[in-house]
Amino acid sequence: MHLQQLKYVVKVSEMGSFSHASKLLYISQPTLSQQIASLEEELGVKLFLRHSRSVGLTEAGREYVQYARKILNDLEALENSMKNYSSLQKGTLTVGLLWIFGYLGLSELVSGFLDVFPNIDLKVKVNGSSKLLEMLYQREVDVIFVIGSEGLEQKLDLVSQQIMEDRYGVIVSKENSLSNREQLTAEDLDGERLIMPSRDSAFRPQLMDQLQAKRIQPYIVCESSHNDVNIQLVSQNLGMAFMSHRLAKASDNGKFRIVPFVPEMKLSIHYVVLKSMTDYPTVRAFQQYMDGSGLLPESATRRPHKS
Repeated sequence: MHLQQLKYVVKVSEMGSFSHASKLLYISQPTLSQQIASLEEELGVKLFLRHSRSVGLTEAGREYVQYARKILNDLEALENSMKNYSSLQKGTLTVGLLWIFGYLGLSELVSGFLDVFPNIDLKVKVNGSSKLLEMLYQREVDVIFVIGSEGLEQKLDLVSQQIMEDRYGVIVSKENSLSNREQLTAEDLDGERLIMPSRDSAFRPQLMDQLQAKRIQPYIVCESSHNDVNIQLVSQNLGMAFMSHRLAKASDNGKFRIVPFVPEMKLSIHYVVLKSMTDYPTVRAFQQYMDGSGLLPESATRRPHKS
């Protein structure tokens, strides 16, 4: 049984004539008659009572038409629903954001996308980089913004694009004499009270490499990647923390200074999506919106090579 045969039977039943139905179906009458005869043979039951000038439905034919109409109506509804997805008249997009998204201008990006595509059900989940990447693989989020780490762009199942870059510095209470330095090195931090990034932070391995290279064992008073918490602790001279210059300037309360750290350590924010999802309508629209906003480099909108 084929879909076309359902349409043929319904049309013949509506017209009460093979010749009239064939004209509306744009096929020849012999072809139409052959198709329905073949269907009746497959089903093992007659659907039509054929008269010299008209045709009528058998009992089985009436039930067949009842089911066929339902199938065709459901199919039309299905096609319309899929068109709504492809035309972005409906659909869901779940965006994974870092805790610091407000300082990065990402909240404006997300709200701007929703203004352009108001019919999209947009959801936001906030977490750290490692957890967001895990959520992406588990399909709990569709796209994520994370702090870049070594190997991220080497993953063949991901499309990763750097969208912004900053450098880390040390935020130091103005009550601490180190706040007057022009720059700080790992050696300067030996014996100092440090607020270290949490263990699942993408930045922590980079920082630990710098300290271990100089054989510095940090005096850790707290482990936190929450910038508001770190600023409060630093402001009370309870320790020193690492923070990007951009975030530190946005959070300046007059009680600390941000001192450059050498050698320079960079903070890069990446937009990441599963390669298999790049052509999905809402994901594609979001990426194109970012490109139009100037946030993504031109290469981000190009279709990735198949692996």
